[in-house]
Amino acid sequence: MDTPAPDEDRHRKRLLECFSSDSDHEDSMPARCWYESVNDRVAKGFQGLNIYILSIDQLALINRLSEDKLFLVLEDCCHQGQAVCFAQAANMSALQSKLVAQNHTKSALQNGIVAREAEISARDATIATHYDKIVAQKDMISEQRDMISSLDDTIASLREKIGVLQVKENARKSGSSWFK
Repeated sequence: MDTPAPDEDRHRKRLLECFSSDSDHEDSMPARCWYESVNDRVAKGFQGLNIYILSIDQLALINRLSEDKLFLVLEDCCHQGQAVCFAQAANMSALQSKLVAQNHTKSALQNGIVAREAEISARDATIATHYDKIVAQKDMISEQRDMISSLDDTIASLREKIGVLQVKENARKSGSSWFK
């Protein structure tokens, strides 16, 4: 890459200084800066300058560009003329805005995914807890059925014993020889 000539380098620094948002330069108003820098280049004999004082919209557009892109756009203007230059600058600015918007959308989607995953994990934990409770309740029901079955057997056995005792009692009351 060629090293810029001293005048060109000074011009570049002047442009960047003028359009820098944190510039303390007393003439840092973009329109005045642009006018002076163009006149400076014309005075130095640079060819192909077809640039005029910028509109407010154009100034706002230029101030949104990074320093490197700004210098490229300004240099382009000197060779291609204002209309082509600002069509490119507007396209660059629109693409930058689109990129920022897409990054915001991507972040929002990623945050949404993280939130949904956390929600699913919480639901999975709840389901697992409920499943464990259901299994425990099924085991308890099975145990209680076994107990009921055992009680049914005990009740049946007791009924048999009661039946035998009643027969004996009836026989005793009637004086049956079987009881004696």
